[in-house]
Parts: sequence; structure tokens; C-alpha cells
Amino acid sequence: MSTKISFWKPSVARPIGGVFQKDFVTTMKNGIDVPGHLPSSASIAQAEFVQAALETGYGPQHAWPATLWMEAAQQVELGHFLGQRAQSLASMFDFDAGRMLPKGFSKCLESSEWSAMSYMVGQIAATIAIRQWLGLSRAPIEVLHKSVYANASLVKTTIHSVPKSVTIKLVPDMLVKDSQAGWHILAAKGGKANYRARAVNKGLAQVDSHDRIRTGGSLHVPQSRICSFVQIDRPTKEQRALRIDVVDPDGPEDGSELIVFEDLALAMSRLLIDATLRSLPMALVDRTPLEPIPGFVWRRTGSGDVLVAVPDAAKEAADVPIAVALMLETRRRLTRQGARRIRKPRLIAIDIVRRAAPVTTGLRDPLTEKESASYASMIEQALDNASGMSSPISSVWDALSVSLQLDRRSRDVREDRIAGAEGVLSNRQSSMGQSGAVYVKVDGRNA
Repeated sequence: MSTKISFWKPSVARPIGGVFQKDFVTTMKNGIDVPGHLPSSASIAQAEFVQAALETGYGPQHAWPATLWMEAAQQVELGHFLGQRAQSLASMFDFDAGRMLPKGFSKCLESSEWSAMSYMVGQIAATIAIRQWLGLSRAPIEVLHKSVYANASLVKTTIHSVPKSVTIKLVPDMLVKDSQAGWHILAAKGGKANYRARAVNKGLAQVDSHDRIRTGGSLHVPQSRICSFVQIDRPTKEQRALRIDVVDPDGPEDGSELIVFEDLALAMSRLLIDATLRSLPMALVDRTPLEPIPGFVWRRTGSGDVLVAVPDAAKEAADVPIAVALMLETRRRLTRQGARRIRKPRLIAIDIVRRAAPVTTGLRDPLTEKESASYASMIEQALDNASGMSSPISSVWDALSVSLQLDRRSRDVREDRIAGAEGVLSNRQSSMGQSGAVYVKVDGRNA
């Protein structure tokens, strides 16, 4: 037994409500160069569910970047909260032979609690659905939630040729990069069966919003744009397993261009995941069936029988947090200023460094006077060169990404972590996280 998953294409250009099967037809091919047929089922492991719950970025989207500005004690509190929320979600389901079944008590939840749970599980299930959609040959390597990538992106429409800040409500839930460097747009939905058609229509509108993605100066047409819907029905007379629908529409005729600063988005995502995982409670290895792993620390996820091996990287890539903080503060300052002509770039640069430095509290040692002067000089030069350009933020970010070497630092961290994490994988049920952490299911009595 496993979780049923179905793949669909709209039978009309823009289906509106009605019976789901009337407006959509099943498909066995995904339209990209993935060999074979799409699967009709997927096995969902509890470790995979918990990983998605902690790393997807569900929750108040505007608040996630603020974790970089939190004091260490607040980061710990956030980690405990997210761990408990993951535990709460997992406690609502029986994990049985690859299926998730809502437990009997969940039928007593009031509608607001059920809706909140459906939303969160919809986000989680989407990360599972995209793996089935892409298969092994195009396995997803980066899943960026809009709460992260929207803060590292600009948007350019046919009406406004000058890139603007992204409105988070109007972008797809996730951007996905596969192992062949292809980009995919993903909308995530969840709810009861009678909400399926309406939810999918909303999701299709989201994925229609962009038909081009620009990263690193290169323009990409998304390899696919899909909407995932997880059906979660209250257990009335019997438990009914979750099922997943994935809808693949035709491409939009005229969408906008999403300009994603990939290095910044990846660095932000990794920092946020790290801050969450490293604030989870420590797991006592001598009370688990797991051995100590050099370079990793075992932590409890809040879901009793799933532990996570977190890279112990207190000193690695110490300059990444300040690089991210400087770029985000530069965006905030230039957005507030609004004008193309940048006046007094030296004073602006010094102020940006002053405001960004406290962000790294608990992530690295405080900036020295020499480091502050060096960063201010980089920013001043980037601001000077961008003054008068149609998109100062874009120009400054391009320059800073190179000056701060954000791409190399982020890549080195990722490669080192993945190499180390391979030693954690075993015959146990495990799931590799985006930051290099590994989630492992163990005997709950010993965790």
C-alpha cells in the first residue's frame, strides 16, 4: 500500500469549478524529458514528512526573513515552536505502509483548525509531489519557498519594464531547481474533496503569473508549472488515506519575468533552515540506536521517532550571514529611497553596514573596524556604478554577489555538507534535507 497520486491536464483552457474529472483529464507523461510513465502512487515516510514540515517554510511568510534579525534566545524559541508544530501535524496521522491516514480524533477539530492543518500539509505534500513529478533523472535539488525567494527577487512585467519588488501574495508557493539545472514553478494546495477544483484553479492562476525566470543573467523558460493538491478528508466512519493530485496546465500566453538572485535565495534558505534545526533540542546519542557522526549533532525534531543529524557548522562560512544581511539591508534602503539617482553613496554604504552588522548576532563574531570599512567600500562602489540605472537594486545586487563571493561560499558549504551527510545514510528510513541535514526514523522508545 502507498499514497495514491494522480496527474492531470485541464480539458479546457481555464476550468471553473464543477466536477473535477469533467474539467481535467489524466496524463501519464509530464511533457519534459523524464523517461517512463508517471507513478500512480508514492510512499510517504514519516522522516520525509517531518523534513518538509521543518524546511518548507510554511507559516507567516513575511516573518521568515526576520529570523535573521532575531537574538539567539528568540531563535531557540522559534525552533522549539516549529518542532512542536511538526510534532502536532505528525500526531494527526497514522503512517502506515507509505500512506498517511487522519486519526479518528481529527474529525472533532473545529473548521479553523482543520483549515490551518490542510494548508500546512498542502505545502508539505507539494515537496513530495514534485519528487514524483520529476523522477530520479531530474530530482529536485533546491526547493525555495516564496517566503524566502520573494525576498531575493524582482519582477518585470510587460506593462512595467523596470523590475519591481515582488508582491508575495501574487507569486507561486515554490520555485524548484532540478538536477539538470531546469526550473519549475509549483503551487501548493490542500483541503477536503469538495475544495479540490476551486483550489486547483487558484493554484493555476499562481503558476500562470510568471512565464520566465532570470538567474545569473540567463533567461529560463520554466520546464514545468504545476499545481499540487493534497486531499484530506475527515475520518467519519473510517480512515481515508491522503491522496495527491498534480495538475500540469499549458503555458501562459503572457506572464511576467521573475528575476531571482539565486545565490542570495539559497544562502537565505540555508541560514533559515540552520537557525531552525540548530535550535531543536539535543538528542542523547547514548539513548538512541544511532552512533555519533563526526561533524554532525543529533537533535530531536519534536516527532518522537524522527531524529535529525544537523551539520555542526558553527565556524563554517562565517561571512555568509553578513553577506546576506548586507544585501537585504541594501534592498530595504534603496526601496525606501525610491529614486534612480543615488545621492551620498558613501554615507548610505556606512549606514547599511551599521544596520546589517547586528543581524549576525550568534552567527559569527562581531565585525571588526577593518571589516566594516571593507564592506562599506564594496557597497559604495556598487552604489556609484548603479546610480542613474533603471534598476539600481538589480545592479547593486549583481555587483555585491560577485564582490562578496556569495556563490562560492554557498557552494562550498553545500558540497562539504552533502559529502559528510552521505555517511549518515543507512538502511533506516531517512530523508536528505536541503541544508545537508539528514532525517532518520528510529525506534520511538529510544529517541
